[in-house]
Amino acid sequence: MTRTRIVLVAALIVLCVAVVAVVTGRDGVAHEASSELSASQRPLPTVPDSVDGFDDPTTDRVGRKVIIPRNPAGQPQPQHDPGQRMECDGEAVDSPQGMQIQRSFEMPILTSTTDGPSRVDGTNLLGYRRSPQGAAIAGWNFVARLYAGGEASRQAIAALTILTDDERRGLSRAPSPSPPDPAGDRFRHLFLAPEAFRILTCDADLVAVEWALHTEQNSATTATAGRWVGLRLNLLWREGDWRVQLAREYANTGSGQRYSSLEGWTKWSW
Repeated sequence: MTRTRIVLVAALIVLCVAVVAVVTGRDGVAHEASSELSASQRPLPTVPDSVDGFDDPTTDRVGRKVIIPRNPAGQPQPQHDPGQRMECDGEAVDSPQGMQIQRSFEMPILTSTTDGPSRVDGTNLLGYRRSPQGAAIAGWNFVARLYAGGEASRQAIAALTILTDDERRGLSRAPSPSPPDPAGDRFRHLFLAPEAFRILTCDADLVAVEWALHTEQNSATTATAGRWVGLRLNLLWREGDWRVQLAREYANTGSGQRYSSLEGWTKWSW
């Protein structure tokens, strides 16, 4: 992996950690993360070749149902055509149908019955619909994989980002990235699935999506600061699926902005 790409991936990791620090109301987390990116990777469960089914569901800390698949990589749902709906026409798009939050490698991922994912390859979730809704789910699931660390993170960066051949060869020789976890497993469970999303740029081959994550309200984050914090990514349609664009321009996307209203955003149809 080239030095530039390593820096970009590291920047994305730090951004995710910084957003979680705002979401959970934890001061100082982003600083600790930026200084410990080389921490030893956390071992992850072995992904069986074939396993399905679910254990008893639970809820996240805001009360939403969370499905627990027996396959740690996640359990895609059967897919069907969404029919007519709002997509790329300049207004808020419709939510994917049959949405679920699943716990995968201790992180919240998203699945739907209309926009994917439709299959698992190793630790990666694949098979998203060529739609802004599919891009929104795919992008979030990449963020979840990135923050999971270890082999799941390495595989996601290798397979789900736009990389040159030289960068892929460099990545195969590089240590698996492992974002630090200052508060242990408990901290990871504080990471919530986004409450809503919005599409900023939309065509058949490029989608810019932003997710709204619920923030904790405490002495450091008042109501006037905004109840949600944004996280943004660009996704490109490549090789029959959505891939994350790790580009220089990403550093200037303005992720981390706070919002006091979700007017114009799309809330998931849980």
